Amino acid sequence: MLKFANDGRLGRPAGALLGALLLLSGFSVFAQAPEFRGIWVDAWGTGFLNSSQTTQLIADARAYNYNAILVQMRRRGDSFYTALPGNDPKTTAISSSYDALADIIAKAHSGSPRIEVHCWVTTQVIWGDGALPTNPNHVVNLHPEYLMKNSSGATLMAEGLYLDPGHPDAARWNFTMATNIARQYDIDGFHWDYIRYPQQDSGYSETAIARYNAEFGLTGQPSYTSSQFSTWRRRQVTDFMRWANAELLGIKSNLVVSASVFGSRSDAYTYRFQDWAAWNSEGLLDVCIPMIYSDNNTTFTTRANDAYSNQGIRRVYPGPGAYLNTKENTLWQLNYCRSKPFYGTSFYSYRVPNVGTVDRAGTLSYIRDNYQPTWENTPTLPWKSSPTRGLVKGYVFRSDNGAPVYNATVKLYSPIQRTIKSEAHGHYAFFDAQAGTYYVTATATGY
Repeated sequence: MLKFANDGRLGRPAGALLGALLLLSGFSVFAQAPEFRGIWVDAWGTGFLNSSQTTQLIADARAYNYNAILVQMRRRGDSFYTALPGNDPKTTAISSSYDALADIIAKAHSGSPRIEVHCWVTTQVIWGDGALPTNPNHVVNLHPEYLMKNSSGATLMAEGLYLDPGHPDAARWNFTMATNIARQYDIDGFHWDYIRYPQQDSGYSETAIARYNAEFGLTGQPSYTSSQFSTWRRRQVTDFMRWANAELLGIKSNLVVSASVFGSRSDAYTYRFQDWAAWNSEGLLDVCIPMIYSDNNTTFTTRANDAYSNQGIRRVYPGPGAYLNTKENTLWQLNYCRSKPFYGTSFYSYRVPNVGTVDRAGTLSYIRDNYQPTWENTPTLPWKSSPTRGLVKGYVFRSDNGAPVYNATVKLYSPIQRTIKSEAHGHYAFFDAQAGTYYVTATATGY
């Protein structure tokens, strides 16, 4: 016998308050106030490595009129915050007694004007290409079986070592990390990074291949160019986003969930198995931030135009790669985004804001004076501020032993009819659901 449990409520749900269909095409006039003016602050150098740096960061954000900071609180499987036991260990980049996230939030929220804090986490890439971490509690040492492999069995690829999205326990490690942060900290947003595969030839952990073969009745190892295997890997990433984001919004309904995605949508889809256009269409994200890192303005405008056409029912804020550009060209790219019009941008990065010799004060002053000379608040997200739609979420499990059921077909009936498959942990979620009373059914092979 198959059982399912639905923990979603509609109307004004206690979980996630989504909704309010918003189409961003056809505008003839775009008001620049309010506008999202984000800046990424990485954890690889000066930024928030101690209290003094954090004080300066917040002062700079206010001085240069950045109303949102995206702060990297997980660099490579480490934490710049107080993590739960059994998950990411504390980073060695800061004092063991210093909670960078708590300090950032306190200083950003207490002063005037208030600055939004978006917690940026590097998701799948978990370690670099150097010596393995010395901390025995790092996930690489605790669970080497979670690591991604290529078709030859190598674990080192692209930026380093990755967790395999096709391994359910690896996915749960990331899920635990994210929900722990959302429960403990008064963050305004949660920002996923590297929520993808590293390359086409990847995704070959033993568990992932065993699951894939069991699902399709196969043996051996699929080709990394297989369209079926590509679709399956794409689904693993999307399933995680659907599950994790539904739970994040269940913890804090006003949380702005965002992701930095590959700037080339076709590259993201084909080689990284990151279908961010589909995420936008389904409403899995509140904000999608394509990393359009280029000093070639033809490349930049082509990708910005494509992103504009693939916002779905949510928002896209382009992310110019200022570190590759002169301050003058970064200004040009920002102005292009404003002219489309987008509702904002995110600037990469605070630590390296220009090409060549770093001139933070000079570059950020130039951008302020020529692009954002006055303070503006971040724009309202209607599905947050005045929700007319909600989120239906739940899980499917076996009645005899309580085990989750993967691939159950879950159907939602009245006032709309939609179908989805449960993910590896049995969870499902329907985003952007109209208010009303629903009937939910679940079926699976053999039940």
